[in-house]
Amino acid sequence: MMFTDEEIVASYREAKNKKNQISILAELNDTSEDIIKTVLKSKGIDLRGGNSRPKKIVAQIEAADPIPGEAGYKKETVVAPPLGIAPREIAESAFNESRIHDIVRAMCRYFDADKTIPKEWRDELKERL
Repeated sequence: MMFTDEEIVASYREAKNKKNQISILAELNDTSEDIIKTVLKSKGIDLRGGNSRPKKIVAQIEAADPIPGEAGYKKETVVAPPLGIAPREIAESAFNESRIHDIVRAMCRYFDADKTIPKEWRDELKERL
């Protein structure tokens, strides 16, 4: 029985054990495993790890994701907001005395970053003073 190249590829892709499938296909086609591997490689099958994606698709994926240091790679800069304070409920149960210092330090950080100081912080500071 002689399989077409497309039938060989389809049979290989559907196989659970791809290494064994090469020898099975060689036996069914009365040829060597090297010939079957050549057919699979010519159709874009990657035999290294059983990856059956055509080389075109692999090339497109690699082109879409540039590697750091390569041309076209842009490092995304994420600007995090300044550090705030712990929620009031947690602060009251854990460290009530240092809460005023935490509020003042957070307000300074927000002021230095030209951010609006939350009203809740101002109100809490007035209550505690």
